[in-house]
Amino acid sequence: MYAVTGDNIILSGFHPERQIVGGAIQLSGENLNMVNSIQLLPTLAPGATQQSGKGGHPQQRPVDVSFFYSGASGIWAYVPTAFPKGWGKLIIEGKPQGSVGVLSQGATPEARLSGAIKDSIEVVLDTTTVKYDIIETGNAAPSDTSRIMNYTIEENIGGAVFLVTRTKFPDGTTAVISSVPKP
Repeated sequence: MYAVTGDNIILSGFHPERQIVGGAIQLSGENLNMVNSIQLLPTLAPGATQQSGKGGHPQQRPVDVSFFYSGASGIWAYVPTAFPKGWGKLIIEGKPQGSVGVLSQGATPEARLSGAIKDSIEVVLDTTTVKYDIIETGNAAPSDTSRIMNYTIEENIGGAVFLVTRTKFPDGTTAVISSVPKP
């Protein structure tokens, strides 16, 4: 039997539970400054079972995660670019006894979990941000003959200002999607 001495690494949770590749995950707990390695292990979705005759996750090996400390009680970890879209579990290694286990209720004695934290993170496809500004009264509507576009413009109709959302087609024609009085 072994006696664990010294300070334990205590993980109380992490967020967000869904992130894009390259996105930051904040881990919180106690003595996290003793962590020296973090990996993300591809897994099935929580509650999912592997179907007969179907392979598991396409990548079965953990992927190294870059991270930095934010004091003794926090770590910022970044979803690695080599990680495939899907679910994963964080594996944390550190002092005093090496591996402190996967974030789950089955973690080794060196890691103590605070309550029943979730043990999986979902990695989703990176999305591009859509900037959607309202075009003010008197300004020209956008023009692009290579694609269909949506835009909202302020229009003065009978002395009242309306927010009009339109779809503009490559041939220059438009269709009104909605029109509401400006608050």
